[in-house]
Amino acid sequence: MFTIYLPEIDYSIAISNYPLILVALCIGSSLIKFKNNVNESSKRNFIIQQIFLIYCFLVVKATTFPILFGSIIIFALFSGLNKIKKIFSSINNSYIILIFIMLCLNVSSWIIPINPNGGLDLTFPICFLTNDDSSQITKCISSIFRSPFRGWYMQSFKTDFLNLISMNHFLEYIYIWFFSLIPCMSTGYLLNKYSKEKSSLIIGKFILIYCILTSIAVVFLRETVKFSGAHTFHSYIFAPVFTILGLLIYIFDNFNNLKLPKLNSKLIISLLVIMIIINNYDGSIISKRSIALKKSINIEPSDVSLTYKESKQFDKFLCTENINLLKSFGNYLDSNGCGDNDFGAIKYALDGKRTDSSLFSKSTIIKRWSINPEQIKK
Repeated sequence: MFTIYLPEIDYSIAISNYPLILVALCIGSSLIKFKNNVNESSKRNFIIQQIFLIYCFLVVKATTFPILFGSIIIFALFSGLNKIKKIFSSINNSYIILIFIMLCLNVSSWIIPINPNGGLDLTFPICFLTNDDSSQITKCISSIFRSPFRGWYMQSFKTDFLNLISMNHFLEYIYIWFFSLIPCMSTGYLLNKYSKEKSSLIIGKFILIYCILTSIAVVFLRETVKFSGAHTFHSYIFAPVFTILGLLIYIFDNFNNLKLPKLNSKLIISLLVIMIIINNYDGSIISKRSIALKKSINIEPSDVSLTYKESKQFDKFLCTENINLLKSFGNYLDSNGCGDNDFGAIKYALDGKRTDSSLFSKSTIIKRWSINPEQIKK
């Protein structure tokens, strides 16, 4: 399954979805660890750990917040309010207050600034009834003449096969439902129906709820800038992670002592190699970024990125004499080997220093949310 969904995982790791993957894996591994070693930690500490992980799951990405928040609320209602009250009553109130304050601060940080990506709206004809602005009404009406998810999929051997058999007109539809959501729903159903462990049943129920809400979002939610499914894309592109996580937990629960014959093991390894080749890993976004950085002397400057180790090679004037860095960053540096405020913003952030470099940076988004320094002088 990992090789089948390698492009989706690679994309999520390459963008701001990567914290979601880390948290999902942490939740899964902590559940397995808790089942194996109940005596290592108390049930109360385990509950606190899970609550903080769920909080992290909610706030690490704004575009997935509505669906994840809705999934958690519906899950709580299906589980029973008495059970939820019992869980929260077993932990210190200070933890609950802390999480509530942190959640409010996180949500405020998304709402208060002007968001260039727009917000969420509903599909036609509901958006026609809920909008007063003429431009939004025009966008709402025109949205019925184009696919909201046109181009919002990950190219891979799966989509190449659909193009090969002339199914490209239904590519997004097949990708969303048959490649992303239905397999994820099936995994949730599998866990919920056949798992023996209580914690696995909980995970299965949550995966089912998440897939159902994502399906509703695919049908009814649009973003306000172009009335497309751009925001919802991040939710269904993450569904394969739940598919893999659910299958891993199911296999661990039901086939933990299963020993595969040597022939089957060799077959699985062979298939793994073949699938990686089919996925054409050179098409990886992370791989492409790495290649672009190495060949940056031949490309136009764009957003720049530094590792902590690389940042230490630049002095306080943002200049370096490191031959490898001079070669790697190419057009990002001037003739003296010095970077601009884009470099400075990243370097000082890595150093933990407070600075106004971002206000003078060409690529930063902070300028959209702050007062122009020239206006302050006036």
